[in-house]
Amino acid sequence: MTKAVSAIAAAPVSLFSEKISLADDLVAGDALCVLSWFNFLEGDLPAALARADEAVALGRATGDPHLLSSALESRAACKGEAGELAAALADHQEILGVSRATGDNYVLVITLVNLGIDQLEAGGIQAGIAYFQEALGVAEAHAYQHLAGAVAANLGLAYLMGGDFASARRPLIAVLDKARAGGEQDFAPVAG
Repeated sequence: MTKAVSAIAAAPVSLFSEKISLADDLVAGDALCVLSWFNFLEGDLPAALARADEAVALGRATGDPHLLSSALESRAACKGEAGELAAALADHQEILGVSRATGDNYVLVITLVNLGIDQLEAGGIQAGIAYFQEALGVAEAHAYQHLAGAVAANLGLAYLMGGDFASARRPLIAVLDKARAGGEQDFAPVAG
């Protein structure tokens, strides 16, 4: 973690309150989501959750589906990390409804993957597989190739977790084939 990230994550809300109070609710909500993620990355789950809860409240108050989805994702990450899988699942289910209602298929794919992961963590391998299959279908239908590869890998791993080695083979080989065809630039580590 960089010193800058640590300083931002450690900053009290009061440091930002003047700017947040001067901004409209959407900007304030976005700022709270970012601050929530900083706190999350620093391991301060209570602060991360408090900021995520406040962002969710602003998302609901404004009726902005993008802010609400972002805030719910922040909160779901906190809840999942705290072992509160039912609460994380409920937030992801709400994001699923928002993304379907708004037609945001990109968020839909990501949310279906998160729901699949939630299910795997809760021991629901078949439910997880079903979410990954749906996510893969949406990703392929909308030519989200970078997402399709990640979803296929999750699907293959879910099949492996369930002991279904034959079914795991197809998505995992598809990921390898994509890697070979896409070239090294698609799968190279990010320099940094």
